Amino acid sequence: MKVDDGAAQDLVGDARHQEHDAVSEGGHPREMILAGSLEERKLALAKLCRGQVQVTEEDIHKGFEAYHGAKVECQMIMWPAQEKNRVFNETYAKIRDNAEEFDRVARSQAASNLASVGGRIAPFGRHTTGNDELENEAFKLRPGDISRLQR
Repeated sequence: MKVDDGAAQDLVGDARHQEHDAVSEGGHPREMILAGSLEERKLALAKLCRGQVQVTEEDIHKGFEAYHGAKVECQMIMWPAQEKNRVFNETYAKIRDNAEEFDRVARSQAASNLASVGGRIAPFGRHTTGNDELENEAFKLRPGDISRLQR
């Protein structure tokens, strides 16, 4: 992102105004500027970015769908990369058609944070994971289905 001189001057002017107010109230100028409220920081960032960010109709649609659209609940098993061949050749075939075996493997997987909850992950919507392939696969599943292996 490129910041033009006008935006930079606006921000400097805002900071100087805050500094003047802080000094007149007996505070340290730098502390007052850094301790500004979240809303003040958001406003400063908005001024800095104004005209630099383009939001499309598609972006708005995806954002709405991400926050207000359908969600899916899943279980996930993650394997270390070095186990790739064993998973493809042995493990996947065993868990693909057996929900109890899937649960057992999910509870004993290498990722301890997933193992502790049986591989259950928080419900998620479309456009929220950064992985369209994973989202598409998850939304195709019906209760009890097991997806193909994801990379």
